[in-house]
Amino acid sequence: MRRALWLKRLGLQAIIAAVVITIPLIVAAPLLTPDAYSAFAAALQTVIVGVTLLAALRTYHADSRDRRVDRVLALHEEFFEPSFQASRRALVLKLRAGQVPFSELISSQLNEDEYGARIQILRFFERVQAASAIGSLDDSLAASLLGSHAAWWDLALADDGKASRRALHVFATWSNDLAQSHSEDPLFENWGASRMREFGRTRRPAGPASPRALVVQDTGGGESPHEGLSSQPTTTGEHQSLRDA
Repeated sequence: MRRALWLKRLGLQAIIAAVVITIPLIVAAPLLTPDAYSAFAAALQTVIVGVTLLAALRTYHADSRDRRVDRVLALHEEFFEPSFQASRRALVLKLRAGQVPFSELISSQLNEDEYGARIQILRFFERVQAASAIGSLDDSLAASLLGSHAAWWDLALADDGKASRRALHVFATWSNDLAQSHSEDPLFENWGASRMREFGRTRRPAGPASPRALVVQDTGGGESPHEGLSSQPTTTGEHQSLRDA
């Protein structure tokens, strides 16, 4: 549908360009010599074609950004899908009920359901990181809506050093860095406040890998890292702030 709209806009721009070219040519025809008229027509066509191409390029870039925004919103909606949210809630309750509240959860100390929820979180952020790494997401919106949650779970889930854990940390680190460098952006207002309150820190130390160069590893579930990139918007949230962090 979005592609059809883009083609419609492009067609409209072509029609406008044709009209803009035709009218001056009709007006100038009786006023100019044949040679002057030919030169005028060639120059006018060159200018109009250039303007039309620039307009088409602007339209394409705007449409491309809209698609990146849609993917972020779709992933955010997936994150708050009721069953996924319920499985995470069990881990949140375990964090709060520990002898030392909000001590990171060690995978070997989780029961079967809790471990399954952990794997589901890691798989989700593998897909998010993969989409981010290839530029399929709007950076600021991805960091705000998804990176805040990644940063929270990066502190909540102990790092066991396995490849399946790596994508979460890389995306969280990238999001923290982006939020820090754009602290004046309203999207990052109060960034990390709940993490500091609950965990006493806002991030893990950054690892050596770049979030734009990470090769995402399979966690064993056979999911494609690009699944779930539909274009349905969402406004749901686990908290009013739409953040774990």
